[in-house]
Amino acid sequence: MPGDVAFGVGGQARAHLGSNKSVGARVCKSHGQGRLCAGLQPLRRFRPGPVIVCTAANAIALHEIHPVEIRETKELPQEWDAPGCYAVSDDTGAVQYVEMSGRVSASLMWHLSSLPPQQCFAARVKTWSQADPEQIEATARAWIEAVISETGAPPPGNNPRLAEARAWRERPTTGPPPGYDRPNLVLGKEGCDILDRIRETVEQFPVVLFMKGSRQVPLCGFSARTVEILNGLKIDYQAVDVLDETKNQGLRQAIKDFSQWPTIPQLFVHGEFVGGADIVQEMSQTGELQSLLQDPLPNSTSL
Repeated sequence: MPGDVAFGVGGQARAHLGSNKSVGARVCKSHGQGRLCAGLQPLRRFRPGPVIVCTAANAIALHEIHPVEIRETKELPQEWDAPGCYAVSDDTGAVQYVEMSGRVSASLMWHLSSLPPQQCFAARVKTWSQADPEQIEATARAWIEAVISETGAPPPGNNPRLAEARAWRERPTTGPPPGYDRPNLVLGKEGCDILDRIRETVEQFPVVLFMKGSRQVPLCGFSARTVEILNGLKIDYQAVDVLDETKNQGLRQAIKDFSQWPTIPQLFVHGEFVGGADIVQEMSQTGELQSLLQDPLPNSTSL
């Protein structure tokens, strides 16, 4: 039998798989985000063998779960927004990674945003309406056992001896987000209606944030929170300061009239109004924002 097998952090798991005391879950601080080590240390290892499956008598077998193609999807099944385990396959059908998660949909959306399409093609998922840490862990281990029995080796993402395993378990730590030092856009064009300028801007640039201040120095807590979310997702976006009356005269009220939304900040994606700080935060936690932004976005630096 192969040697060590590793579980890691399955994307942005937000809900706990049971209490911390019962399963030893701990929240890791990584790049400013809370991540759940779902009942295991990030690289906890075990030796495959009879002891692993002794608690998996009623675990759902991997072959009983129908794979669902996820590469081109914009929205994952609603029932996946729950605690469970998942197995990701490549475009040949070979299982690449098995993991537990407090929110399976968020974990899969993270993999979709960070891995090549041929590597993260389909998923088998089992979720529970209420977290059952022992059952979830037993099922995940049984799935890895099934892959080992069939192929003679654990899934590549669960094999700590392979360099590629790291991409499944850890977030990248590469530098500042795209366009971090880019100055704010200026909408104050003489002789042009401000509403027309707003419309031109949101249609020209894929992602636009109307905020108080700049990406580098937000001037309100809600703007700062939204900037932190977008920066954390490595999103390339344009920022417009609604408080700058010299360069954007009348914009603070005009953007509210344009979107029919009473507060700042406001996020637009592909010309459509998405929402304010609370909506952006909620969408990022469920993976919906990542899904909305998963299409390649052209980089624009000037208006």
